[in-house]
Amino acid sequence: MQEKNCVKESEERSRLLREEELLSSVDKETKIRIYELESELYANLATLQSISKSFEESRLDPVTFKRLLKALMKTCFKVKQELEKYGLDVKEFIKNQGFLEEFNLAIKNLEWDSNLDSSIYAISLESPGRIAVKTYELASSFITLSDSVKLRISCEVLYNLLNELFNELTKYPGFSSTHPVCKEVREWQVKLKDFNPSDILDEKTSLELENAIQTWRNEFECMIKKACM
Repeated sequence: MQEKNCVKESEERSRLLREEELLSSVDKETKIRIYELESELYANLATLQSISKSFEESRLDPVTFKRLLKALMKTCFKVKQELEKYGLDVKEFIKNQGFLEEFNLAIKNLEWDSNLDSSIYAISLESPGRIAVKTYELASSFITLSDSVKLRISCEVLYNLLNELFNELTKYPGFSSTHPVCKEVREWQVKLKDFNPSDILDEKTSLELENAIQTWRNEFECMIKKACM
């Protein structure tokens, strides 16, 4: 038992030495960036833990959960890649910080080695119900974005969801990048660029975005009704 404890202490000393060597070998600006990325990773894992718990308790529907999971995975993967450029072993960092226990549901749902370029939720648009599928996807995007604002998801994730919504809108018949709704979506992306990636919108801005999303959704549903008349 004593020998086992000695091994653990030795491993911990080695880890601390590696971290000290890493931080001592970089300039002040890089150190600050590393700390920022570590904080961002923590914030995203906390968010992922929260939505995972909500999903397991049936307080979040599967479609919304999958979309949020995908968005958070992209954000975490991006942070991981940048940290590794600085020489930090992210998996070891997560383990040593005790995140495996604190964010057990998040870690379970987070697949670091997933091919993020291939969407596991993609539905073939070449099927007979092509328009129906696009309509469903867009409706889901509106719901996901609205729920994300209410759940106080980080600005970076909201930005990515807005980008996804914009791309889906411009592929839908009747919409284009010059459509007023698409222009407003882009304007909100520009607004979010003024925030730090891990920032949470204040209540006033959140309400403004929620109202904007509802307006866009109403416009979309109105277009569908007109097409069906």
